[in-house]
Amino acid sequence: MILARYQQISPRKELKDILTRSVDHLVRMPQDRLFRDFHVDPDGWAYGGDFVGRWLDGMAHYHRMPQFRGLDSGIMEVVERLIDFQSSNGFFGRNYIQAEYTGTLQIANALLQTYRTLGNQSALKAATRAVEFFMSHVSPVHGAEARPKPDTTYIPPELGRSRTRPDTLVPMNQGYRWFFSLDVFPRYYHMTEDQRALDYARAVFEQVEVLRPCDDFAGITGNFHVLIHVYRGLLALWECTGDDDILQKTISFWQWIRDTKAHVSGGVQEWLIAGERFGQPSTEDRDELFFSGEKEGRDKIDETCTVSDWMMLSFELYRATGESGYLDMAEHTFFNHQLFDFAANGGWCGHRSLWGDAGCVWDFCCSHHGPRCLVDALRYALTAEDNRATVNLYVPLETQVSTSDGTAHLIIEPASDMSAALITCGPATEGEFTLCLRCPPWSEQIAVESGQRQDDGSMKIDRRWQPGMAVHVQFKSRRGLDIRSRGAGITIGSLGNPVGAVRSGPWVYALRDESLGDFGLRPVSVGVEGGQADGAARTLLSLPANADRLIAVHSNAALSPGSAGLAFQIFVDEELVYESGTYKTMSFSNFIEVPLNGARTVALEIRAPGSDVPLALGRWRDVRIITSDGNITFLDRAIEEGGGSAALRDVYFDRDGPAIQSLADGSVQAVVYDRAGQDRTVQMEPLPAMSNELEDPDYDQTGIGAAHLKPAPFRVWLPIRSQPVV
Repeated sequence: MILARYQQISPRKELKDILTRSVDHLVRMPQDRLFRDFHVDPDGWAYGGDFVGRWLDGMAHYHRMPQFRGLDSGIMEVVERLIDFQSSNGFFGRNYIQAEYTGTLQIANALLQTYRTLGNQSALKAATRAVEFFMSHVSPVHGAEARPKPDTTYIPPELGRSRTRPDTLVPMNQGYRWFFSLDVFPRYYHMTEDQRALDYARAVFEQVEVLRPCDDFAGITGNFHVLIHVYRGLLALWECTGDDDILQKTISFWQWIRDTKAHVSGGVQEWLIAGERFGQPSTEDRDELFFSGEKEGRDKIDETCTVSDWMMLSFELYRATGESGYLDMAEHTFFNHQLFDFAANGGWCGHRSLWGDAGCVWDFCCSHHGPRCLVDALRYALTAEDNRATVNLYVPLETQVSTSDGTAHLIIEPASDMSAALITCGPATEGEFTLCLRCPPWSEQIAVESGQRQDDGSMKIDRRWQPGMAVHVQFKSRRGLDIRSRGAGITIGSLGNPVGAVRSGPWVYALRDESLGDFGLRPVSVGVEGGQADGAARTLLSLPANADRLIAVHSNAALSPGSAGLAFQIFVDEELVYESGTYKTMSFSNFIEVPLNGARTVALEIRAPGSDVPLALGRWRDVRIITSDGNITFLDRAIEEGGGSAALRDVYFDRDGPAIQSLADGSVQAVVYDRAGQDRTVQMEPLPAMSNELEDPDYDQTGIGAAHLKPAPFRVWLPIRSQPVV
């Protein structure tokens, strides 16, 4: 299967706007921000080279595209500055911290791409040294006997961190995490024909427990993006070796995600959480990054990186196998969840969710990986095999591929409501070849004048093609309710209850909560009182009679360098039940779940020196009261503003399906019900169209500390009313 080259891809209309804003956002990113971890935080989240490696990799690809051929990105200046941080043995960074090794692979990958784009020899030499470092100093054998000596002189020992010297072979005791950029080894092999690179990658596949063939993935925990990206690397290894074991394991992994993790929007969660691990209860569901009111909350938030790699793994398996199911999933993710994570300022988001969690722009990873995978996805819009060119995606795009009998240079212009698409032959079109037009799963059929219908519903046209020729494609969109009774934990159906979402054409439609009003539901009444005394800010909650538990996420990160940390306390009926530690220079967050057991009051108390107290109030996130009937009252606004409350409202679809009416602005109207069985017509919008403007367009690009977004609240998954309410 031949894909379009980057040099032949020109997005149009909204896709051009998204990519332009994305790249502009990255070009404006200060170089000092890219290199911050090398200077001040070598053990930070970005692992030193990971951040700058992503930036460089993306720019190397954008420079190939017609839209960005004149781009003044400063890419070579970044390359030269980056090489200055490379040690003589090839490692990137100032400290040999195990968690940083993945950054060295990221940089090597980016330098190889830079060499491919710009032909810079210094980039190739630096990449070669980096790959050599990894093959020489990091053993893929899990639990190898060689153990490096820890050196705790840099990292305080009480933090449980240490750096290691690569003077002995380091065992891969962190499993797949070290091999985040596993695809660098097949890429390096293609450019150098060094067989050691393939041998090394194969050893990773054979030695790492979660990569070897197995019957069940359910025990895997950890960052989902890392694991999906590793499997993309394994697929690249398969392309070099033809090893069927690798391909079949990758297919099994994809099927497990499709069957148990994929959301109705095509997205996936950020984190994998297992109920048990090695026979012991998992503590993953107490991780610091929980944002949901349920124990399994972290599987209800996403990040652009994870979603984008899931989309690309699907595209790449389609290329490897030719099976349409992979393409169907990739297209669905592309139209819905991947673009759902794009922000108005050009950045891309982490910690958003289909529940309405706002998330924020993550410039250390998502803002790089989102647009990079968007460009990769567009390569699949038009593909070629033998004398056949196939249109796979109906997106606004100019693209080109070569068949055995000619060149297909096409301009694809879909209608705004996806009822039709105009495909016009561009000036480079020539030859007599077959043009195939895919019938996507969101359309019952397609109609094309003079086309021959195939068994799979696609249409083909055989003719001699010339510039200016046009093909009109008509779609008959499928519309209705997509019902699921199991699967992705992000859904409120994760507890086993059936849930549904409106589907029309390629889009999933989301319900804006503010359109419901009170809608006949009475929020749980939680009285809120605030006060300050003796350097403490206290929020007193008066609870409903059936209050079951309190859930909160707090961060006691220092407000400014050198300032004292914040001490958090929770009192239930004036008895202290929770107390946090106090730190001066590090960030620390914690997930709290407190049983209430008929309590009358709960007090949230924050202690900080002097003027820090008012600011401390904002350090609480997602505080909520859950009652025994399952109702949830969010208290964030009440705590910040000193009064009031808001409740999560449940609405229901009828199992037989809602009456759906399309509106001129691209939204739909659908009928939903409340718990009492009362019906109401509400307006729903395509998921990527939901508002996500920034609170502050001039926020400083500091990664996870960036301003949070403020999308209108929405819900995609809604409970299914199994029977009339009596």
